[in-house]
Amino acid sequence: MTPFQVAPARLHANSRRFVARVGAAHARSLDRATAAAYIRTLYPGCHMVRLFFRFIGWLLLAAGFVTLLINGTQSIAANRVILSSFGETSQKFAPQYLALAQSALHASQWAFLGNPVLAFLLMVPTFVILLILGSILVLATGKRAKPIGFSSRP
Repeated sequence: MTPFQVAPARLHANSRRFVARVGAAHARSLDRATAAAYIRTLYPGCHMVRLFFRFIGWLLLAAGFVTLLINGTQSIAANRVILSSFGETSQKFAPQYLALAQSALHASQWAFLGNPVLAFLLMVPTFVILLILGSILVLATGKRAKPIGFSSRP
């Protein structure tokens, strides 16, 4: 059985790219199974990349919640609210990268944003940045919802 003799299936998520490559008229003339098999041969590793970034997103979410728990524990011990800023955390774990990022930002065309944006990002609590980045990755790499009004049967 060749790849183009598979049972009819829904089009792959990259069907827009397929239509852009072969043209709308030709894509309409192909049946769904042929188009899906063709797309799978074009993009064989697309699921693994999405899985990798989704895993990184879940790790960032977990790190954000752990950071929140650490800040909560420190706050209870000190009888006041303690939130570790992203600047403090980056100074603790990788001080050379913070200096490198500052020099790269000042050397780029976005140098006018360097001081205000970088100062704001370094003052934001670490758990907020980790939770936002993790949420963006998890939501961006999730499966797309099925279109309403189309049959899910093959």
